[in-house]
Amino acid sequence: MSSNLIKFSMLFFILFNPVILSYSQDYALDNIIVKIYSDGFADVNYLVKVDSSKTSVNIELNGNNITDVIVVNENNRLLENNMIKSGISVVTLGSLSINITYSSGSYTSKIGNLWTINFTASATTTLLLPKNASLLSTSIIPLDLYTVQGEQNVVLPASTFSVSYILGDVDVNPKPIEDKGYNQVFYLMAGLYVAIFGLIVFIYWRLGK
Repeated sequence: MSSNLIKFSMLFFILFNPVILSYSQDYALDNIIVKIYSDGFADVNYLVKVDSSKTSVNIELNGNNITDVIVVNENNRLLENNMIKSGISVVTLGSLSINITYSSGSYTSKIGNLWTINFTASATTTLLLPKNASLLSTSIIPLDLYTVQGEQNVVLPASTFSVSYILGDVDVNPKPIEDKGYNQVFYLMAGLYVAIFGLIVFIYWRLGK
């Protein structure tokens, strides 16, 4: 009796455990869009596919100091949501997909004129740099680069990445820095040579007389 019970329990575990695991993830990120402004703040958009059989879902979000949160479903219907420690809890009410938008200033840092964006993405991410920004470097190879109405777009794979840029055009042929000290020596030497030459001419003229 006991042996049969053990066998039945093992069979139940083998048959139903994969199903439990397959439904342990209630959502899947489709893509992320991050629009950076000239002051370093960003608007972030998550497009998320959700399990329509669920009434709510908890979704991990990247970033701190998240504000201005708006969540809508595929019918553009506003959905109730609450911020939680790891991200956001959304009342999906049988939705197939949801769109989460929010603002945050936690992604960017600045040293002098150099801006750097650090972001961790679990889906393909399109980064929209500020208008007239010049891309300097990326920590990983982009999937695509293109410009739309003066905004440089950088498409990056799911990963943790760092992107650096400056506002304005990069001067690829900078003017040489004028060495004032060198110029002063040059003019001094030129004046000395002129004076010596003049003295020689004067001496020959006197001797000729």
